[in-house]
Parts: sequence; structure tokens; C-alpha cells
Amino acid sequence: MGMPSISIAFKEKAVTAITRSQRGIIACIIEDENYAAFLDNPYIMYDINDLPDGLSVKNQKQVELMFKGYQTAPSKILMFVSEPVAGTTQTTPAKATVSAPEGVDKGTVSIHEDSLYTGIVGKSIVITITTAGEAGTAKFKWKVNDEKNSEEISTGENIKLIDGVAVDFSGNFTANDVYTISCVPETVTLNPYKEILDKLEHERFDYLVIPAIEDDDKSVIATWIKSMRSVSDKMIKAVLPNIAADSEGIVNFTNTMIKTSESEETFTTKDYCSRIAGIICGTPMTISCTYAPLAEVIDCDKYSKEEMDNKVNAGELFIFTNGKQFRISRGVNSFITTVQDKGESFKKIKKVDAMDMIHDDIRDTIDESYIGKYSNSYNNKCLLITAINGYFYGLANDGILNPDYDNRADFNITKIKEYLMSRGYYTKEELSQMKDVEIAKLDTDDKVFLLANIKILDAMEDVSLEINI
Repeated sequence: MGMPSISIAFKEKAVTAITRSQRGIIACIIEDENYAAFLDNPYIMYDINDLPDGLSVKNQKQVELMFKGYQTAPSKILMFVSEPVAGTTQTTPAKATVSAPEGVDKGTVSIHEDSLYTGIVGKSIVITITTAGEAGTAKFKWKVNDEKNSEEISTGENIKLIDGVAVDFSGNFTANDVYTISCVPETVTLNPYKEILDKLEHERFDYLVIPAIEDDDKSVIATWIKSMRSVSDKMIKAVLPNIAADSEGIVNFTNTMIKTSESEETFTTKDYCSRIAGIICGTPMTISCTYAPLAEVIDCDKYSKEEMDNKVNAGELFIFTNGKQFRISRGVNSFITTVQDKGESFKKIKKVDAMDMIHDDIRDTIDESYIGKYSNSYNNKCLLITAINGYFYGLANDGILNPDYDNRADFNITKIKEYLMSRGYYTKEELSQMKDVEIAKLDTDDKVFLLANIKILDAMEDVSLEINI
């Protein structure tokens, strides 16, 4: 009686999909002078009444912008409060101390990028390098001279030095060699949000926004989002200001000026990313954020029709006016370079949100209800396929998948053949003489190879009407 529970789990996912898609989750990093008062990161807020006391007025406004939403408000906001950062910092290599054993010329000498440590070897040695109160990373060069030649050796990659922790370097030194050790002056790019991002890896959310982000840090966050999606299999996204990230995981918001009716307040690009994240997370999966109205906006950058077309084609999201209302442009992310298996659909915020939801639902349900719990028999694989198809059926009924398309999962016969041949279980000739159903029934150890074809419904965005008179 065990396996049908998978079908039930998938049906429950399908039933709740439309509700989840209407109310997304925002993660935000708020920089505040009073950060020391906020020790319980993240703060979970379900509405504006959950806003903790102590935030600056400007940061309270940022949370309010997120909760404005669109057709609904975001389901919740995970707020991390940090100290203000001045952008990505560049640091020189750490200062270090070189210690040579007894009998070697020179004692303990501090070195850094503008000093050298030189001595004469009395015997073969190992030199120990530690930091001198300043942790960081550095490269070290060895220069060895003898009567016939001079050889320079580098440690290659940056060595991480932690205050008080020693690193031993063995030199190709023999008696009476003259040696020189120096730090190579290099800069190191730091991620000021690393501690919070490490925590966010273990949180469930849809979009990240950092209202006070500096220009130097945008690429750091974009790279992290891309890595989470491609390496960690975590389908998260971010709204960032003015960054051509060329990624379906980054929404590139580009207005330089937004003026609202509330006290005629003017926002910069990064100030208004919170509002954009709220709109996207408040958009049901059955529609798109394209042309979403912003009733509070009374002025913004003005663009010609050609300029707006070019901005959309460049993967920019922006606010425009049609003379009557201020609206969101076509709902696109920053992805522009299409490749095989990653085409135009990946440019649409709506479609990527649906893809990510389906990915997470199927992965999480299989992880929780299937992996390691059942034998890898043909019958059990068929039950799993049936359960996934039931999930697709529910999404089609909800208007997320196209109900007129045969949204279906099945065995991936090509991958099964490749696996069986790679393991030496069958030859290509033997498999060519079998029917697909026979191949599907073959033992694939602990591997399950499936393939699904689905069509995600888009929203109405381009209407052509010919009127004949």
C-alpha cells in the first residue's frame, strides 16, 4: 500500500501549486546602522505588522514596498539585517612572519608586499610562515641563488593565512644557498554578504533583493545566484539594479528615476528593486507581471518606442508610461543569449517561475517520498511516472500548463541505452533488437531515467487585430 502515497503527494503539490505561485517568498538583506539590535536573523514577516522595531525609516519603507505586491502580497519576507557595507573591498596580502630554524641565517622577520626576507641556508630547511595579526590571503615567491643559476619558485594559488596558524613551505635549498622570500602584492575581492548568503543557502525563497547594494557587489550576487541554480540545484532568483547578467535567475531593473505620489518621494534604481520584487512575487503563475500598473508612480524615465523595444531585447525590466498610467514593461529577465535547449522561454519571468516551481515540486517530493524507500523495479518506476503525470494534470487544470498539450513523463529510452552500454551490460546491437518497453524493463541498478515533455502557458502579451472595412 506504500507507492500510491507518492501519487497523493504529487496531487497535493498540484493542488497547492496555484496558491504558492500567487504568493512568492522574498529574501532581503537590509543594511541598517542599528544592526546590532537585530540578532535573530532572519526575521520572518507575513505582513507589515510583523516589522520589528528599530529599523530606520528608509528601511521600513523598503519593506512596505515589498509588501505592496500586485494581485496579492508576497506570502512572506525573510529579512536579514546587516551592518552597512561600503561595497566590495580590495585588500592587499596579509602581513606575515617568516621563522627559520636555528643555524639558518636570519631569525624571525616580518614580511609583506614591500619587504623581503633574505638569508643563507646552513642546511636543508623548512620555513614556517604565519600571519602577524592580519588575516587574509597571499602568494609567496621563493628566489634561490647559487653559484651557477637563479631559480624563482611561486606558491601559485593564494594561500589563506589565519592569524596564529602556521603554514610550512619546503624549499629546494641546500647548504650555502642564498634565498629570498617575498609576498606578491595582489588584491583580493571580498564578499561582504558571504555570512548571510551562507545562511540563505538553507532557506526556502523565490527572489532576493538588496536595496542598498553597491555597484561593486552586484556581480558578486549575480555570480552567487547563477552558482546556486547551476551547481547547488537551488532555483532562486534576484532583482538587481542595472546589471546585464544574461541569466534567467537575474531580473535587471533599469529605471534611473522613479517618483511617487507619497510625499512626492523620488527613488533610485536600487531603491525601487524592492517594489519590483514585490510585484513579481505577488503575480499569480497564471498571468505575467507584464503591464502591471503602479498606481503610486507619478513620474519616471521617458523612453521612445524604439528605446523600449531595445531595452526589452537587452533583457531589461523597467517602468514606462502610456500617457495614462505607469506600468511594468514586458516581464523579462536578463537572459538574452539563447543556446540549444535554452531558448526564448527562458527570457520570460512567468515561464521561468513556473519551471522553477515544477522543478522544486518534483525534486522535493521524490526526495521526501521515494528516494531510498522503494526497490528500483519496473512497476515502481511506472508508479512514479503515473504520479508525476498526475501532477502535470493538476497544473494543466490550474492553467499553468497547456491543457491541450499531452504533458507527460515517460521512460528516457535513450539514456537507459547509454547507461546499459556504458556499464557493459548490453551491446548496441543487442539493444537495437529490443522494443522500447523491453528496454524500459531492464535493470538499471539504482538509476531511474525519465523524460518529460510539457508546455507552460504564457500570458497574453502580443495581440494582432486586422479590421476589414
